[in-house]
Amino acid sequence: MRVSSYTSQLSGATTLSHSPDEFTDAQKRRDEKIWQLQLEHRASLPYNQFDVQSSEELQRLFQADRNRTYHPRPGIESIYKHADAIVRERWIDQGIWKDEWNGGVRTRQALEARETSRVRDRDRVGYRARPRTLRQ
Repeated sequence: MRVSSYTSQLSGATTLSHSPDEFTDAQKRRDEKIWQLQLEHRASLPYNQFDVQSSEELQRLFQADRNRTYHPRPGIESIYKHADAIVRERWIDQGIWKDEWNGGVRTRQALEARETSRVRDRDRVGYRARPRTLRQ
């Protein structure tokens, strides 16, 4: 007996389902809009606002140091902490600062920023849920 008698002719048909290679323009625009909103949301978080303002203050202090007009405050050991202290005082004056941030807005808000800026998989364009498997 020949082995070839047990095989069939190849049909050329695939068993894979068709999936589009490219997203439609509407899907691309939606995905871009979601991405832009996420960036804007992250930028509005207190952690990021504090970081940006502190960096700007730090640049101002470095410029003052180059101009020899920088006078460090007593009890503040670095120019970086000085910049943070200036922003913190400004936020206290403006009523933005919260007492629970006394450990620093950077440490407390890092967790909040991470939690609130997560992208939910089901909201992403092109997301396909993986089937759940039973653990044994």
